[in-house]
Amino acid sequence: MAYTKEDFDNWIFFISDKMDYFTNEFANENNLCLDYSIDSLNALEDWLLKKYEKISEIIEDKTLYNNTYNILDLCGVYVGEVFRKHIGGKWYMIMDNPKNVYYKLPVLTDPSYIGETYKCPITMVTACLDRRRGDYISWILNNNIENMKR
Repeated sequence: MAYTKEDFDNWIFFISDKMDYFTNEFANENNLCLDYSIDSLNALEDWLLKKYEKISEIIEDKTLYNNTYNILDLCGVYVGEVFRKHIGGKWYMIMDNPKNVYYKLPVLTDPSYIGETYKCPITMVTACLDRRRGDYISWILNNNIENMKR
């Protein structure tokens, strides 16, 4: 989903509502422990791998959770919030460079990031479906944690 600046501001505003729903009601309904730990990323990824065979399936999933949220957005926000808890960063959207791979997508950024300065949780969620490792997202986070120690 490509966002406008206004969409992004609204998206940011509703992060806490989305996470309240996702880490409580959604987690309980799906027997997940979504406590913002690194291990919770593996639990979420396992759930995703069981539910979706291909990236296109999650992108095309129009199911509205809590009558409002789509699953790719919920998962992307959760992954981003786990990253923020462990490596910091703030939500940002690149609006001025259409050639940037993350143009008009929510990303995390922080001056302390080593290597890639933008982390795009939505693309991590879709990539985990392609990689089918079960620990792809936590592997990325752990690598970021290690890189920041150097």
